Amino acid sequence: MYEETVCLPAGTYESFACGFAYPSEVSWSIPGACSGGGTQNCYQEEFSCSYGDQETTFTVVADAGECEEFVVHMSDSFGDGW
Repeated sequence: MYEETVCLPAGTYESFACGFAYPSEVSWSIPGACSGGGTQNCYQEEFSCSYGDQETTFTVVADAGECEEFVVHMSDSFGDGW
């Protein structure tokens, strides 16, 4: 598994991952916010968000010039990516 910390400014976000020929190998999560799998052609696939009230997006509320940190977990079950 690969982890990356990102700092997102205020806004509403939709997250997804591209899996191209092997989308079933790809998974990702932002603990406490969203999770999902890969898509073959980089279109948004079903995923779930629990951060805020939205079902398919999540909204970050931050002061002007500030951001909120999230840890993104990414996994490739075959082991040849990320």
